[in-house]
Amino acid sequence: MLADTTVIISVYSGTNPHNLKDCLESIKRQENCQFYVLIVMDGLVSPEIKDVLREFTTFKELNVVEIVENQGLALALNYGLKEIKTKYVTRIDCDDTMRSDRLSVQLQYLRDHPEVSAVGSYVNVINPVNHSLIRKRVVPEKPETALSSKYLTPMNHPSVTFRLSDVISVGGYPNFRKAQDRALWCTLMQNGYILRNQKQYLTTMKHSGKKARAWSYLWYEIQVANYLYSIKFLTLFQFIANVVLLSCHRTCNEILIRLKL
Repeated sequence: MLADTTVIISVYSGTNPHNLKDCLESIKRQENCQFYVLIVMDGLVSPEIKDVLREFTTFKELNVVEIVENQGLALALNYGLKEIKTKYVTRIDCDDTMRSDRLSVQLQYLRDHPEVSAVGSYVNVINPVNHSLIRKRVVPEKPETALSSKYLTPMNHPSVTFRLSDVISVGGYPNFRKAQDRALWCTLMQNGYILRNQKQYLTTMKHSGKKARAWSYLWYEIQVANYLYSIKFLTLFQFIANVVLLSCHRTCNEILIRLKL
C-alpha cells in the first residue's frame, strides 16, 4: 500500500490501555486516505498495552518499534521519525481520538497549500468517564502573526499533520522532557516555515489529572522559554513575561489541585 501519511504514537509504562484502544479504533475508521501507523514503545510497557497491540495485528498498516529504556516523548518521536518513509506525518497522543475525516481533511489542505509546513486544528477536551465536553482548545489560524504564539503553544500537538522533510530540516523535536511541541513549532516559525490551524474540531482529547499540570511542569516550561529566547524567537521582555505568566498559571493550578485533596 502506498500511504500518504504515517500516524505516530508514543506509548510508555503509564499509558492507559483502554484509551490506546480507543485511539487506534478512531484511526482505523479514517476515510478516503491511505496511511500507516507507527507505535513507538518508549521503554517497558505493561502486558495490557501489549495485549491491545496484539488485537490490532490484523491491521496491516500498523508497525511497532521499541526503545529499550524510556527516553521521553521528544526523543521517542525523533526515533520514530527516522523510521518514517511517507511525505507527511500525523501526530496524536495515545489517549486521544480523531474524527473520521481528520486525515483526509488535513492531507488535502497540505496538498492545496504547498507553502504550509504543518496544519493543526481546534480540539475538544472531554471528561474521560462520561465523555461530556469540558472545554474547547482554540488556537490562532496563522500562528506566525499571532501575539499569543509568544506566550502560548501555537498548535494543539495531537491535532497536527506536518511535512516530514521540514521538521527534519530543523533537527526534529528539540530535546525537552515537556513542552517539546511548543519548542518545535516556534523553531519552525523562526526559520521561516508557515504553520496553519484549521477552524475545525478534528481531534478529541481526554482530560486527566496529568494534563492539569502545576508546579511539577513549570521548570520544563521555563527551560523551553529560555530556549526560545536563545534562538531569538522571544525578546528579553517576552522571556521574562513568559516566566512570570507561567509561574502565576502553574501556582493557580497547584492551589486548585491542593484544595481538591
